[in-house]
Amino acid sequence: MHAVSNNNYRIIDYLLNSGVMINSRNNDGQTALMLAIKNRNRISVIKKLLANDADTGIRDNDGMTAVLYAARYYADIELLKLLLEHGAGINAADKLGRNAIMHNLQGNRTSMELIDYLLLKGISVNHQDVQGRTALVYALIHTDNPLIIQMLLDAGADVNLREKYKGTTPLMYAVSENNNPAVVRVLLEAGADPIARDFQGKRVVDYIEENKALKGTDVYWELKYLEPEKSRIELLPAKDVQKAGLLAAFIPSAGHYYADNWGRGALFLAGELTTIAIGLNQKEDTRTIFFGIFALLKAWEIYDAVKITEEYNAFAEEYNKEAVIYNELLE
Repeated sequence: MHAVSNNNYRIIDYLLNSGVMINSRNNDGQTALMLAIKNRNRISVIKKLLANDADTGIRDNDGMTAVLYAARYYADIELLKLLLEHGAGINAADKLGRNAIMHNLQGNRTSMELIDYLLLKGISVNHQDVQGRTALVYALIHTDNPLIIQMLLDAGADVNLREKYKGTTPLMYAVSENNNPAVVRVLLEAGADPIARDFQGKRVVDYIEENKALKGTDVYWELKYLEPEKSRIELLPAKDVQKAGLLAAFIPSAGHYYADNWGRGALFLAGELTTIAIGLNQKEDTRTIFFGIFALLKAWEIYDAVKITEEYNAFAEEYNKEAVIYNELLE
């Protein structure tokens, strides 16, 4: 197994020719085949393992099979075909109930082509994991590509199939977890229920309020108007641009926090603290260089905090215009 993990092809050949127990497992329950796939060894190596009776149906300690490893770590149709030809089960799921599509979406190698191939080979598109989440929900959480969403819907994904414990619908996941309005639009056009409630009575419009990226978009307002239990919308207050600049000047990241962009402010804070820490550990003749860098970062922070605040105010102005129109309809 060390030979497979280290991509040592000569040793792999030697071991195979020596009749090594090819399906032995490590402490994690992984076989040489699983490790070869996870480490993205050459297809030729994987073919050799399969030719020497590597078992595609063995599960590791987490219930992962070779197909699940291939979907998550390799994402190659040729490999998947090879595994299926050697008896791998396409509908395999791990102990958490995640099938091959779910692993592909959750990993770092999401592939439309691979998902399409799995669907064509008959993988269950409405299979639910232990929480009741389908491949559609995984796609809504892990990708903002509406084409993948449409592909799953075209294959028969249930657009209103609820999660088991909270009763969350795919649309609720979309409006709270996904930043692309086009993804929400695809679900609505496919018949997603815009006025559904989860098991606690939480509405779609309540979920969308948790997602700043969708606030004020066309789908945001559309869902607001579709919701039968309407309530007045509070207007957004304007921010003081000068205050943002002063806060940024004297308190690291405070200007960005004031402008509701703490994440960006945290980057400046980290950069400034790192620069000071390095500078204090330098000799006196080079210390001034780092203090100069700090001054530049601080100037950039002030400029950026002002810019972010101006952008917020522009957004708030447009949002408030729509909110006033919406509120007038309730009177």
